[in-house]
Amino acid sequence: MLKIILLFGILCSLTYSSTAQSYQDKLLGRWEDDASNNSTSYQFIFEKNLLAFLKIPQSKILNPLKLTGDKLFKYRWVSDNILAYSKFPSENKMQAKMYPPSYTFIQIDSISKDLLFVHLSDVDMEKNEFDSLVQKKVNFKAYIGQRKARYRRLNLEKVRQTARLYGLWEDRISTDSLSFQFFVQKGELGFLKVSKTEAETPTAIKPNGGYYYKWINDEIFYYYKQPSTGFAIEKNTDIIYTLMRVETLDRNKLVVTLSTRSFNKAGLDYIKEENNFQLYFLDNKKSFQRIPIVEKK
Repeated sequence: MLKIILLFGILCSLTYSSTAQSYQDKLLGRWEDDASNNSTSYQFIFEKNLLAFLKIPQSKILNPLKLTGDKLFKYRWVSDNILAYSKFPSENKMQAKMYPPSYTFIQIDSISKDLLFVHLSDVDMEKNEFDSLVQKKVNFKAYIGQRKARYRRLNLEKVRQTARLYGLWEDRISTDSLSFQFFVQKGELGFLKVSKTEAETPTAIKPNGGYYYKWINDEIFYYYKQPSTGFAIEKNTDIIYTLMRVETLDRNKLVVTLSTRSFNKAGLDYIKEENNFQLYFLDNKKSFQRIPIVEKK
């Protein structure tokens, strides 16, 4: 009987280790939170021994990562799908003693190649209490909250073309008094006229003041204004789509060509199916130079 119990214990241990290892392997990489918006990318990076939680402006998503101590966490699995993580202690010995690391938890609900669903915890647990609970082999499910999060795997190679466009561009033919600007952020773009005297004003597109855009291929996207909803009077008119082709794009220079005409939904579907875009572009290129984004202090 004792041998059977021991064997069962070993099998359970192996199953737990195998499942946790499976999650460990699948989690490796960089994920973007669905809560990310047009201006900010909320990210979660999982490595074999470390976690990192990042908040990155979309316009700087391709910049080299600076993983400072305040963004890094160490972790350990406490069940087959729950891990506990804590910040590293302060390098200042006195602060490290006064403020020892506390633990919180993530529950992995499901994971596929490109999607991760988790439940988060609101618990901050001191190390002594955590160690005691681990020793008692408690069920940490009780410390998982109701908050959910969904992450998409972030493949920078796939988004590189789009992400390189993120930022603020100034038309080279701007006047002495006006700056004609083209602003691209995640899912939205806008055309701005900014007086030279307002050059230090924080840059932002007003809600619903810009356009939405979607890529057709690696060079061409279409943009459109979303129709009014809510208390505004809705007009039964088609959404109008305009094509834009990227001719040149590097760190500081952008050259684009706009289509010679705009399209309704049926027209857009037709030219996408036809897949012959040359008919709709002439040599009317616009050239932009990248300029700094002014952020609120």
